[in-house]
Amino acid sequence: MATQADKLIILAIHHPLHPLAPIDHHPAWTNFVCDNGPAVLALLDRYPQAKVILTGHHHLTRADTLGQRVHLACPATVVYPCAYQTLRLSQQADGLWRFEWQTQPVADEVTLADARERMLSGWGEMGFAESDFVGLTYGSAKDRQGKMNLA
Repeated sequence: MATQADKLIILAIHHPLHPLAPIDHHPAWTNFVCDNGPAVLALLDRYPQAKVILTGHHHLTRADTLGQRVHLACPATVVYPCAYQTLRLSQQADGLWRFEWQTQPVADEVTLADARERMLSGWGEMGFAESDFVGLTYGSAKDRQGKMNLA
């Protein structure tokens, strides 16, 4: 990336580099975060042009800002919350990049309710409480839609 010092870098990886939820510390849930996430984050700190990190695996709708980077965890289309994210990147007149994200549903209300119940049933059988998943999976308003300027 040293040869790309004047570029904006977007990195897409499967596992998130940092815990996204309190349940990430539960023994049955530890494989949802990259084992060497802290080392990768430290490496990325050496490359300030890496501004956007996209992850999946967790199936959560989540947006975090760590330092000067935005980390987006993308939801799942085939399980609750049955959604995907659209991303828009545009360069402004002042040279800053504008990064925007919007979560889009892929299911009608009946299908979404069924997917939610199936998720709760499956995780309930493993001993997790409903409160552990519904809000985390769907995300907050900031997680579902946001924008920021990237230098």
